[in-house]
Amino acid sequence: MNFNIKIFLARVREFVFTCIILAKKNNSLISKIIDLLTNHFLKYKLQVLSFESIERYSEKNPEKVINYQKFPLQLLYSQPVFNNPKKINNFNYEINGYHSYSAILKDVEVIGSSNLVLLNSEQALYDLKTKDINDKMYYSDFGIKYYFKNEVLIKTNKSERNIKKGILLTGNFSWNYFHLLYEIIVKFENYNKIKEELDIPILLDSDCFKVNQYMELLSMFNENKRELIPLQKGLRYKVNQLYYQSCPNLIPPNFKNPNEISAEDVLLNQDSLRYLRSKLLNYIINVSYPKRIFLSRKNASSRRSFNEDEVYRALQQYDFKIVFPECLSIPEQVTLFNNADVIIGGGGAAFSNLLFCHENCKIVLFVKHEFLFSAWTTIANYVGADLLTLAQTIDNSGGIKDIHEPYIIDTEILEQILSEWLIN
Repeated sequence: MNFNIKIFLARVREFVFTCIILAKKNNSLISKIIDLLTNHFLKYKLQVLSFESIERYSEKNPEKVINYQKFPLQLLYSQPVFNNPKKINNFNYEINGYHSYSAILKDVEVIGSSNLVLLNSEQALYDLKTKDINDKMYYSDFGIKYYFKNEVLIKTNKSERNIKKGILLTGNFSWNYFHLLYEIIVKFENYNKIKEELDIPILLDSDCFKVNQYMELLSMFNENKRELIPLQKGLRYKVNQLYYQSCPNLIPPNFKNPNEISAEDVLLNQDSLRYLRSKLLNYIINVSYPKRIFLSRKNASSRRSFNEDEVYRALQQYDFKIVFPECLSIPEQVTLFNNADVIIGGGGAAFSNLLFCHENCKIVLFVKHEFLFSAWTTIANYVGADLLTLAQTIDNSGGIKDIHEPYIIDTEILEQILSEWLIN
């Protein structure tokens, strides 16, 4: 049996933080010692709160929840198809029984780059916890130091700023185009309906201000031209009156075991897809782009890297042109994808733009494993496009260890797909 230092250290970390949670919940002497040590060496303290649902909180504290409204959701998912274009279909399953909600929450705290809302000194709101019925999600969130069962451990770093009123548009993955678009920007559909008190600002993660395309999106969707207030990552801000909208899409931040993922673990709301698509198609510009495009990343990291040069050489004989979506403005990205007849590339946030494809567009998505992340297939099916996922066909024994591992695409299989499915 091989010793894995990373797994060992992870287990030690879990044990230590679990002990901290139990000690602080019992308000023991050990808890006070922990506070002294963390405050001295790390310059912050740790606080334990319990996850709470909006339903229970509003029932117990009606004076703290104003104008609470629930909205039924029609959610979609589709089964990804791997390596065999003959099995492709354009069918999305519909799931009912879920809902989103909006509310005005009084006297709460929010955290920059987090989905947590601290309701009081004992309870925290985290919507995904209530939707994780099968306990499959891993709540990787910048505001969460660690969690154990229903208890969550957070830092006590606080901002000096007190916000009187604010509309919340923060999120743990706001730096990622996919999460920003489908979890945060999508909330404008309801927020734009708030026509009174136009002086209420939008609370936004500071990282969003660093990306030109993200500011473009905000300009397009912020119809009431509200002020944008940046929240610094990890800092807690007191808000006297918080306008809050839950996410209409169910997108887990991570999974405890990627080998146990099923297609229905990612659910997208049909109305939110319609809203985003109809809004952004208005920004198509008069620019000529190639019909067959190969997606690349100019600033690519080692995450999900593959034999890109070899793949592109194989694609060039079919008149594919390489493009770098992250270098394009939002109108340019919308136009690029709407114009394309064939799109090929490695899995990543750029595939968020599949929402703008035309009907009958054909897409090949590269991945290492037959990983049942269904968002891209669901989006493609929604617009009437055909998406085939091409997984690595060698050395995949042992299951999925890391969804971001490098991989190798078999160019012979790719060319066979091109000749049999895409080109003819």
